[in-house]
Amino acid sequence: MNFANIREQTCHIVDRYGRLIRSYLLKQHGVKRVWSFPGTLNMARLSSPKDPLQGYFLDFSPDADYSGPFDAEGIPLVDYGGLIGIRQNPWAIGHYALANYQRYVETGKEAYRERFLRCAWWFVKCAKHCSGGDIAWTYDFSFRQPSAKSWVSCLAQAYGISVLVIAFTLEGDNRFFQTARGAFQLLTRPIPQGGCAEYDEEGDIIFQEDSSLSIPYVLNGWIFALFGIYDYAVISGEKSAWQLWTDAVRSLQKYLPLYDCGFFSLYNLDRRTRLINPATVFYHTVHILQLETLQHLTSKDIFSIYAIRWRNFLCNPICRLRAMVHKIIFKALKY
Repeated sequence: MNFANIREQTCHIVDRYGRLIRSYLLKQHGVKRVWSFPGTLNMARLSSPKDPLQGYFLDFSPDADYSGPFDAEGIPLVDYGGLIGIRQNPWAIGHYALANYQRYVETGKEAYRERFLRCAWWFVKCAKHCSGGDIAWTYDFSFRQPSAKSWVSCLAQAYGISVLVIAFTLEGDNRFFQTARGAFQLLTRPIPQGGCAEYDEEGDIIFQEDSSLSIPYVLNGWIFALFGIYDYAVISGEKSAWQLWTDAVRSLQKYLPLYDCGFFSLYNLDRRTRLINPATVFYHTVHILQLETLQHLTSKDIFSIYAIRWRNFLCNPICRLRAMVHKIIFKALKY
């Protein structure tokens, strides 16, 4: 490694620690400004799961008040600070859209409907058309290497699908459905073929939030991918989509115990290190809500068992302290 490479790598490491301090300690930057609220169960949707007009499975409506930054067309941006700076994040656009749609359902105010549709049209207009009819919303930066080549995310694909499914049901414009179909195709495509899916030796499917695998096996992104699959299956009625839903749920059931470290849930799994990466309290809460949602959608006992177990961890101050210590160690040593 020459001096220029060493200097670049050093700059990236210093920048990463700076972003960690600003995001976790100072609360100045990052996605938590967009996603400030873990959510609550949207019982109207869970009572009528095949009716997208009831909103998303989780209610993120407080995040409809996101204060920006925005681009000139009112599409939300994320200020990561440091070398990454202000960026367009497809997931964040989807999250803001879903929050505004839920606020529209609650209040009936057209301003929220307009914000939602503005973001839904962004997913149509800014879709990257790939071979075979696939559609992607790509990232052109990495949290570990700001100059990394573009990558795709099951999280962004799934959020885009759910936004488009609601927009199609609301407006009836076939462009929303066709874009959702292309995004669904790419979501389920294996990573070597440009998609977000990984298959284990037994053929079970795993969805990767980061197709570059710099942060592999992120649990919340994996589960959100399942929600996108469910929404697409509802709107398309395709037998193959419902079969994928069944297969994906079975796969998650198999892997879910690995995310239990005995005192908290893990944010992700990474075989390249012996360190564990517990979820923050925020993401641990999200995991619980996601499992409760899956229990409503599938009636599988495993999801309620772990939701209860993890909620007990959340209520235990010793468990929270252990998780925080391990998280600090992981963030300090893994880069």
